[in-house]
Amino acid sequence: MLAGNLPAGTSKPLARFSGPDTEAVLDVIARATATSPETLRAECEVRDAAYLASDLRLALEHPDAHARMAADRLRGLEELIAGRYWWRHTR
Repeated sequence: MLAGNLPAGTSKPLARFSGPDTEAVLDVIARATATSPETLRAECEVRDAAYLASDLRLALEHPDAHARMAADRLRGLEELIAGRYWWRHTR
């Protein structure tokens, strides 16, 4: 299976950047890793939040150099929290 051939830790970024195929990729990863879809979604959500928070910390520490990144990451955080990115197809 696709996820079974990937190096450890690469399946979640693969899912995040799969665009319109995210749901199909999540299904493949869940089956290949014997992970429940809910657990996989929660893990992806936490991973996304951690990366966004890390980037926002950097942008806040150096606002002149990273103003655009800060705005992009805030939009990403809004999509993650308010838009419930990882859960939007489960409603």
